Amino acid sequence: MSFQKIGFIGGGRICRIFLKAFERKGISLREVYVYDTDSDVCNTLRKQFTNIKIADSIEEVATSDLIILAIHPPVVMENLDKIKPFIKNNSTILSLAPKITIEAIKKRLGGFGRIARCNPNATSIINEGYNPVCFLSDLSYSDRENLLDFLRPLGKCPEVEEKKLEAYAVVSAMTPTYLWFIWDELYSISISFGLSEDETREVLRNVIPASVDVYLDYKMDAYNLIPARPLMDKEEEIRNIFRTYLTRVFDRLKN
Repeated sequence: MSFQKIGFIGGGRICRIFLKAFERKGISLREVYVYDTDSDVCNTLRKQFTNIKIADSIEEVATSDLIILAIHPPVVMENLDKIKPFIKNNSTILSLAPKITIEAIKKRLGGFGRIARCNPNATSIINEGYNPVCFLSDLSYSDRENLLDFLRPLGKCPEVEEKKLEAYAVVSAMTPTYLWFIWDELYSISISFGLSEDETREVLRNVIPASVDVYLDYKMDAYNLIPARPLMDKEEEIRNIFRTYLTRVFDRLKN
């Protein structure tokens, strides 16, 4: 990995996922700067990751070899305005924000074209994420490989078309939130039925991944393999909730 200095603008959830993923892999980055306007966020990061440096100003991050925009879409443009005067010609910008296109970032930066976008998800924290990436054509093959090499500790990083990135955001980046609360309820119910925590963890750790594999092989025909469907009367209602709310989220990201 040839990035000497890496700078995060934003020290929230996604920044923590990146840093924890590298830590789990035993990867020691040369220089990591994080800039965030929230002092509590900075203090938490400083305690958790002692090898990083908390930047006193956004300019410190803007001179990095790799600048990572780990911020929400509404504040991307104003932060681009702040870093624009300080970006080096050979730096690379990686945006983790949905909705804001590469072309919009390039235009805001006056034509600077060394830009990529990525959609990381929470499972990256254990190095098993699915993190779609897209690049502007200004980045050479070696530049792209260098960035992919940086991202690989997070998990899989397939190159995708940018026009599909928001769809990936809904289907991959947000998918855990559709399932974790259900698994959490199953966890609690299992304990109430008399299983120990170890037994419950063992069951869920085995059944959930296998259930995904069976679905992908058999689709809804998999139902024929199960003698009982306790939630059958609620399935269509749950499907409608998914259709309504996920479509709403996707429309907000695309428009």
